[in-house]
Amino acid sequence: QMVNQDRESIRRGLLTNARTLAGLVDNEIKVHAAIASTLATSPALLDGNFPEFWREARKALEFVPGAWITVATADGAIRLASQLELGTALPRHAAPELIARAFATGQYQVSNILVSASTQKLTTLVIVPVFRDGKPLYCLSIAVPPESFLRLMSRQYSDNYIAAIIDQNHKFVARIPEHTERVGTLAAPGWREAISKLREGWSENVSVEGKWILTGYVPTTYGWTVGVAELQDELNKPINRILWSLATVGSLLVLSSLALAWWLAARSG
Repeated sequence: QMVNQDRESIRRGLLTNARTLAGLVDNEIKVHAAIASTLATSPALLDGNFPEFWREARKALEFVPGAWITVATADGAIRLASQLELGTALPRHAAPELIARAFATGQYQVSNILVSASTQKLTTLVIVPVFRDGKPLYCLSIAVPPESFLRLMSRQYSDNYIAAIIDQNHKFVARIPEHTERVGTLAAPGWREAISKLREGWSENVSVEGKWILTGYVPTTYGWTVGVAELQDELNKPINRILWSLATVGSLLVLSSLALAWWLAARSG
């Protein structure tokens, strides 16, 4: 019973940690979406004054480390990238289906992890539709790089934990440990299988490093999944201490019983 109570307490703790991290992830996306939505109302952008808007975008991003802004037409042709000089030849947008969805719904969209068309770096995008006179004009995208999410996790967890954010395709957006090596790669098969069966809960599975872990996981508002895990070896240490204590007490009781039996036998003899 003590072991079961201890394990249940660990499960609840992991799930609570996952919910806290999911809230931080949602907030990080909302902050970037607010910046992009504000820039989307810029008179310079609506008038097609790209030199002025380029300056506005760079100013707005001074306090958002690693982020950048792109402006594309409704068909995905990128007209401006804040991290590049004006006039730089640019490819087409990396997520045309999300541009279409943003215009169809009138709401910003959040991408999975992808390779940015303008930087060729792995990132996620918050895509905001820009209308003029009720008609699609531009699509404004703000990049939320994996390092933004890594900073959130680094404040909360040490390397004693495994913490991860995965997108709707079950690919890592950020991870502790081995963030750089894991971003953009698939999460462990056991965890993916658990998520496909239940959107929130616990999973006992082998990590991508090949170690048994217990993971508490929850979905985010935008369809991603956040998980916080501990190594089974670490989880078993307090349980092993309980069992060792019980075994010690049991042994002492047995020895005491034998001593008492010997004493009673000696007296009766």
